[in-house]
Amino acid sequence: MFISALITICTLVGTIPYQNGAVGIELELPEGSQIVVASSIPPSVLILGGDSSNVWHLRVDKGSNPKDLTPSELVHRARSRREDPAGTTVIADMAMKVDGIDAWWLLIHQPGQDSVIGWLAMPVPGQQYIIASILTNDAVWKTEEISLVAMLSSIKPLDTIGLVSKRIQGHDTAIAKLASLEESTLRPLIGFVEWRRIKVQPEDGGPAVDIGYA
Repeated sequence: MFISALITICTLVGTIPYQNGAVGIELELPEGSQIVVASSIPPSVLILGGDSSNVWHLRVDKGSNPKDLTPSELVHRARSRREDPAGTTVIADMAMKVDGIDAWWLLIHQPGQDSVIGWLAMPVPGQQYIIASILTNDAVWKTEEISLVAMLSSIKPLDTIGLVSKRIQGHDTAIAKLASLEESTLRPLIGFVEWRRIKVQPEDGGPAVDIGYA
């Protein structure tokens, strides 16, 4: 089944929405995924998924792109940092849309190490880019391809300025609430006492019985 068709028709079942403000992404993670490491400097997150028999790793990074490299150039530059062993084959090397944004997807198979490695790159505002790299093996890729591609295609760049503004707004609201507190509003709370009786209704329909007090 072609990757492009998978991205169009597949959906994830049992996914968990995940947001990372530092990287500026939201994506749907398969159930059971774990955030291994999240960093603000540089902005990145490492995610572990699967179980002992079908482990996969996903790393998502945000970087600066002052030269305005295309998504294709970004993924091929990432691949060039590795040394491909003999017999390495390209499974996919194609343009795709992610959240309506032009992106590029490159997937290779290294038979000697039985590694399947993929890179997905997309531009984001401010001369920056997001690149997601996935690492697993051939057996896992064959069984989990649909869910892994769906996870990658669910990536949505976040408005980081909007996120910061929302946090500042919440911070300002909290400060205003604290500033509004006065002696007249706090004094009635001094010495406040409340007792509670905890009751249970017997199955025979008799009167309620006290079983505890708080």
